[in-house]
Amino acid sequence: MRAFNFFRVLLSLPFVLRGAQAQFDTPPTNLTTGFVRLPHGTRQVSWIYSPNGIVIYDGDIVFGTIAEFNDALVNITHSPDDSTLSRRHDIPSQGLATRAYSEPPGGRLWPGGIIYYRYSDTNVESAASTEVNFAISTWTAAVPCIRFVRLPNDNKPTNGIVTIVAHSTNFGYCAAALGYTPTPMWLEVDPSGCGDSTMLHEFGHLLGLYHEHTRPDRNNFVKFNCNNVLSPKCCGSSCCGLACAFSIDPGHYPSPEYDINSIMHYPSWAFNNGMGSTLTDLSNNVLHNPYISLSPLDISRVRQLYFCPVVSPPKCNKACSTTPGKCHPTAQTCVPPAPGIPNPRLACSCRAGFKATNPGIADGDVTKQWRLPAPEGNFRVWVAEGVECNTPCTVSTGAFSCQEVTELAAECLHT
Repeated sequence: MRAFNFFRVLLSLPFVLRGAQAQFDTPPTNLTTGFVRLPHGTRQVSWIYSPNGIVIYDGDIVFGTIAEFNDALVNITHSPDDSTLSRRHDIPSQGLATRAYSEPPGGRLWPGGIIYYRYSDTNVESAASTEVNFAISTWTAAVPCIRFVRLPNDNKPTNGIVTIVAHSTNFGYCAAALGYTPTPMWLEVDPSGCGDSTMLHEFGHLLGLYHEHTRPDRNNFVKFNCNNVLSPKCCGSSCCGLACAFSIDPGHYPSPEYDINSIMHYPSWAFNNGMGSTLTDLSNNVLHNPYISLSPLDISRVRQLYFCPVVSPPKCNKACSTTPGKCHPTAQTCVPPAPGIPNPRLACSCRAGFKATNPGIADGDVTKQWRLPAPEGNFRVWVAEGVECNTPCTVSTGAFSCQEVTELAAECLHT
């Protein structure tokens, strides 16, 4: 009962409601499962047929039209109106190397880093443009060598263009195409809103990023608790229903680091049935940071994919100077991260519930703002000298406040 109450409280928090409630709290249940030929191999996935005539798999990835999907379909192992599951084991193994979840340079990436998009009509534009513009401005600020070009709503042809379409209100998800293809692509939104974090996630798919939590090395960093997934589901060597959204995908582009803070990583409460976390760390603790903002590794990966200079942020920011006037008037001057910490690394501190002033400073820009794993809590935002702190955090009070700002390592508490 404690776990149930905790997750219902967590789902009621403003940052969850704003960021991903429709995506995870009320997902579609009419899922079909089977083996499908995907760009990098055949694997078992679950999918739905969108009201717009497109197929969505792995929770929120647009495959394409129903006709295109049927051409790639190998077999169906489970359908919504069939309680039996035909388990199939004759699909060749893909191998389990350490992978990052993104296209390789030269893969399904946007030529020249230019992403063309349009809205299907003015109603969709009115409903979705605020969140779309937020995602575009956030990604382009972090990766300046990509560019989004808006085309007229009635632009023809649509090959090589993302069309932003809407389904019926509160249908339960938002979804995007994975990388570039020279055919029509879609970003499907809920007209009642996807939420800022979900839109950042969907634009990550458009740029070529996969789900981080399905990497082959996932189990070295987090635990998947299949019994806590909403029905329909099947747990075991074969998956069905919503459990397939967590199944391991072989991937293809090497990276040494698993990114538990990635915008592409599902949070602990994703598709949970009220009985506990679907994803935890190896000590069974809730994951607080995924699916909130762009992580430094998200930014570095997309920079690498599109041949931008990869800027490695400092591991720890330099301590601030005690000289008066170094911190902005909206920030406390040179305070320790918590009382009693030996050799504390002093920094300018935003007042409770505030972060660096937008626009211009991304939540994941740890050269300008960051959080620390202080013993009293990780909810305070610290900023570089001269940075203004006048933007309210997504959640402004409590233990989960300001979680959209990236947290640095514990070593950054000390000099």
